[in-house]
Amino acid sequence: MSMSAAAGLYQSLVGFVLVNLRTKDTRYYTCSGATESSAMSSAEGQVQQMKYKATSPLLLNIADRPTYFLSLKDDAGLVKMYAYIDVQQYQIVGTGSTVADAQKNYVMALASSSDVKIDSAKLSGVADKDSFIEAEITDIQSVVIDGNTYFYLTLKDKVTIYTCPATLNARLPFLKAGNSIKISTSAEKDGVAEISTLEVL
Repeated sequence: MSMSAAAGLYQSLVGFVLVNLRTKDTRYYTCSGATESSAMSSAEGQVQQMKYKATSPLLLNIADRPTYFLSLKDDAGLVKMYAYIDVQQYQIVGTGSTVADAQKNYVMALASSSDVKIDSAKLSGVADKDSFIEAEITDIQSVVIDGNTYFYLTLKDKVTIYTCPATLNARLPFLKAGNSIKISTSAEKDGVAEISTLEVL
């Protein structure tokens, strides 16, 4: 159970109360960060073009980081994707069409975030470091879909087309052919892969 504090219209998490259902042992953990509803909104924002709805999240420990885990459903109530959201930095999100893909993308987002200091040894075995792609941009184009800007990129020696929302990285509008980037992606489908994290090299 999470404990939250409200101030006006702003709500934030102050900690968790965890109960061992077998022994009835109860512990309180101080942890400031996002509430469940904020995490749900953050996950939905990552796939806003698909208009999926997030389920209530579960609390997990991923590489010693408190992490929300949830599924994303379509209008028919079918699970289409999964998401991991960092409790303390809820803009750090990993999504994927499978639980494994979502976890891999989340760990990559943690590893590449400048806001999180984490021992790389704790990530060992959670995600494959080789799943990062470092390459030179050969072409980049922007398109507006439902009022939101998305970028489409092609990379040197890659046949896949990569796409991501403009909100993924503030430097996206300034990138051009010849720039080098480091990315992680979701599973490729029909020759297109969605970029989960992007770092300009």
